[in-house]
Amino acid sequence: MKKILVVDDNKTNLYVLQLWLKGNGYQVETAMHGREALEYARRAAPLMIISDILMPVMDGFALCREWKKDDLLKTIPFVFYTATYTDPQDEEFALSLGAERFIIKPQEPDDFMAIIKEVMAAHEAGELTVRPLPETADEIFYEEYDRTLIRKLEDKLTQLEEINLALLKSEGRLKLALSAGKMGSFDWDMETDHVIWSDGYFHLLGYKPGDIEPSYKIWAEHVHPSDLSKIEAAINNSRDDNGEYQSEYRVFWPDRSVHWLEGRWSISYDNGRAIRMFGIIIDITKRKKADEELKHYQEHLEELVKERTEKLNTLVSLMAGREVRMADLKKVIKQLRSQILQVGMKPVADDPLLD
Repeated sequence: MKKILVVDDNKTNLYVLQLWLKGNGYQVETAMHGREALEYARRAAPLMIISDILMPVMDGFALCREWKKDDLLKTIPFVFYTATYTDPQDEEFALSLGAERFIIKPQEPDDFMAIIKEVMAAHEAGELTVRPLPETADEIFYEEYDRTLIRKLEDKLTQLEEINLALLKSEGRLKLALSAGKMGSFDWDMETDHVIWSDGYFHLLGYKPGDIEPSYKIWAEHVHPSDLSKIEAAINNSRDDNGEYQSEYRVFWPDRSVHWLEGRWSISYDNGRAIRMFGIIIDITKRKKADEELKHYQEHLEELVKERTEKLNTLVSLMAGREVRMADLKKVIKQLRSQILQVGMKPVADDPLLD
């Protein structure tokens, strides 16, 4: 069986590639970094190596460099599969090290395997040639290697700046929403039943901060009876799954007015036991009212269309009946004219109805 060595420090990536390759009849060996891959390959050379680039101990670039310098390994195809180094300069540098292919993650399984099979077939047919490294290869390698790392570091810094800017904007919008009373946050210790509400949370239940003592029981008493079982079921279901959840429900204010809220929450666990829920609530009353008005408007339009259709059908029926009566009248007139002619009388004039 053809053996392929896969190198990646991400266990999920290793698992996926193992699944694809084994499903196509290849034997797969794995390594978590470049040094481990070299040690394994020098003991039992594979027919191909597929390597990530960003890895600890020895990254993919350094691995490829050592691979192509090794007399035992240099003829074995080297394929990069990376999600971090994706610039054209990265690909150019990778291929200059002697790599046969440079593939950017993610790929569809069929597309990825088509490339692997193509490289494997070319290798077995002797169509792949090993490019000799120039005498100054070490100096060139380290110079370009440093440039590549610096460029990638600059890219990452730019990405971090963009992320920080987005977070600042998001935080600003969140503070604005909280201060405007359109959003509230909560933190519920599910073991002690201790609950903390933000000022906005009180406002969204129709209270001033501190008017009532926050608790699950108080919250449940304000939820519309028709919605309580639904949202409690969502909360109970969320205890079993580690994820984010959302539910829309109505609450009664102290003045008995009804308001719509959207709740979003997550749960923290300790050894599989749900211990804490935290999240936000958002006032969606205006949106719900707009949706209701739109629904009524659509229903009104449907009624108008139905009414107009019924009237049109009635009119068509009347017109059809009129045409029948006109045909009968023409028939009677023709009979009368025939009788008049038989007795020798001349009709006064031709009736246009008979035309």
